[in-house]
Amino acid sequence: MIEKFAIGSDMVVMDFGCGLGFLTVEAAKKAKRVIAVDLAPEMRRKAEKKSEKEGIKNVEFLQATAEDSA
Repeated sequence: MIEKFAIGSDMVVMDFGCGLGFLTVEAAKKAKRVIAVDLAPEMRRKAEKKSEKEGIKNVEFLQATAEDSA
């Protein structure tokens, strides 16, 4: 699925509802930076762990709703 997006190495990507972080990690492999947001603290923690396990360092994880970021 991530291949459908034209993510370049100079881009900042926001992943609202990052869940377990599958798309977050794949996007981070292509983008300059990823901001991953999830409402549920447990999901955010799991996504952080996945990112750490994969050695991904260009992701910032936030717990919020889309409305919180407006």
